[in-house]
Amino acid sequence: MLGGSSGSGGSVAGTAGSMNEAGTVGMGGAGSECTLDQAYCAETCVDPSSDPSNCGACDNACPVGIECRQKSCACPGGAIACEGKCVDPKSNVSHCGGCDQACAPGSRCENGECACRGVETSCDGECVDLATNRDHCGDCDTKCGQNFVCQSGECRCSAGYDQCGKTCVDLDSDPDHCGDCDTSCDDGVCSRGECVVECDDNLEDCDGACVDVTNDPNHCGNCGTTCTDGLVCADSECACPDGLTSCDTCVDTDTDEAHCGDCDTNCPGGAECVGGECECEEGEIACDDNCVNPDDSEQYCGNCDTSCRPDQSCNGGHCECPEGFDDCDGVCVDTQVSNVHCGGCDHACEGGTSCTEGSCQCSGDSKLCDDVCVDTQTSNVHCGDCDHACDGGRTCNEGTCECPANQTLCDGECTDTDTDDEHCGNCTTSCAAEPKCADGTCTACPSGETACGDDCVNLLTDKNHCGTCPNVCPTNFVCQGGTCTSTVMTEPCTPNYTISDAATVTTPSFGTTGAYCIKANMSCIGGWLCSNSTGRTVQVNDQARTCGQMPLPTKVNGAYYFEFTGGSFSYASLTVWKGSCN
Repeated sequence: MLGGSSGSGGSVAGTAGSMNEAGTVGMGGAGSECTLDQAYCAETCVDPSSDPSNCGACDNACPVGIECRQKSCACPGGAIACEGKCVDPKSNVSHCGGCDQACAPGSRCENGECACRGVETSCDGECVDLATNRDHCGDCDTKCGQNFVCQSGECRCSAGYDQCGKTCVDLDSDPDHCGDCDTSCDDGVCSRGECVVECDDNLEDCDGACVDVTNDPNHCGNCGTTCTDGLVCADSECACPDGLTSCDTCVDTDTDEAHCGDCDTNCPGGAECVGGECECEEGEIACDDNCVNPDDSEQYCGNCDTSCRPDQSCNGGHCECPEGFDDCDGVCVDTQVSNVHCGGCDHACEGGTSCTEGSCQCSGDSKLCDDVCVDTQTSNVHCGDCDHACDGGRTCNEGTCECPANQTLCDGECTDTDTDDEHCGNCTTSCAAEPKCADGTCTACPSGETACGDDCVNLLTDKNHCGTCPNVCPTNFVCQGGTCTSTVMTEPCTPNYTISDAATVTTPSFGTTGAYCIKANMSCIGGWLCSNSTGRTVQVNDQARTCGQMPLPTKVNGAYYFEFTGGSFSYASLTVWKGSCN
């Protein structure tokens, strides 16, 4: 015997919160061994599209019994989540074809569509027998009136009643149809089919009808109390006819699926009530309030406790992967194309290779070098072929190591022979007496500078060549006038603003028409100019200068001090830009 409602399944996870980013896959560092399909979670490569512990993202775990499908927690097999549990929409009577799509009482869900059993028809959300149902007699819209019953799909008078016009009457007691349909008792009462002055002692006068209130359905127990909905009057009380049980309505508990055996037992969806017991069809079993075929149900495959994974189907009561797929680590995969299981389970493609026809291969024109796919047309490590590296500043272009434009390979290094003092004009010419290379020709040092080795320097200010080429000033010393000195000179003026060592700097407006001092901590100044300096004169390190006049005098304490006198405009400013120290 099948019981009533059984326990519900496990709850389905709600919407996941913020998702952890998966570990980066790349060369070198954590996760470098993972394939493109995988994520690096807790020092392990996982597949976030199917891993229930890291579903869609690291640490996003699905509840027990819930599968990870396409990076989302989902019910197993063909089940869907309705009211917090997984159900099979192909057979569940409460969610037939989708959540909250309930079938009518007594019906079953077949392949996602509600269907009534046998000869029953769905009327107003209920499966009924049109041949016998008083509320739906012959069709859904025909309801039999008082004293009628439904027989063979037609409303007919109940036993003991005759039809007069459109109503069924008791010719023994009806004062309007006493004895026959045409006789009316105008001045008396109707008793036993005859008009008389008064009722017999054992009968009650109910508006001219002499009735036995102990069994009359229109006057049950007293005048005016009518037994409706197919009830009969027995011992002055409305009751179900013999063989039926009162369960809100009169039902046959031997055959009623909603009240099978007693009022409280509702047969599982798809089950029939036979002799007061719920029975599934042959070959079916009852699982979670539904009769299912365990041979082909993905949610109940073989038994009520076995659900197939989303990527499996149920064949003959066994969960199986589709044809051509292998079961690898609990997932059905096509080993002909899977980068994680290429050609067989646990054979992962690495180094940028991908799985093609069951073999890990590099794509396009790339080649496998040191277990990594590389483009030998552009790789500086494997240029033209594996292990052929470009050096000396060269890069790989179409499989050949080449120097950048306008450079030449000299002694294994790319160099600009227009400016390289060691390779001036060609690879064999080194500038010595004329140490500077310009446009491929060795030239003398500029005025005021001296050749020290390959460099032109100012012996008056260069602390590495102070006074003479080999003379290097000690730490914290400066070269002033060709002499190394540690004496800190007095600042020519107290700075109102200080410029740092940068390419080009324009000071803010002075903000005063009075005197203004600017300190420039720049290694070498290539030029300078004044703005809105009308009426002002300027000194640089205590030497008078016109705005923009070069060269500048020797630094004081490693800086230049621009001292402006008062002028006409408070929004005057100074711009300086960095130049070459040679």
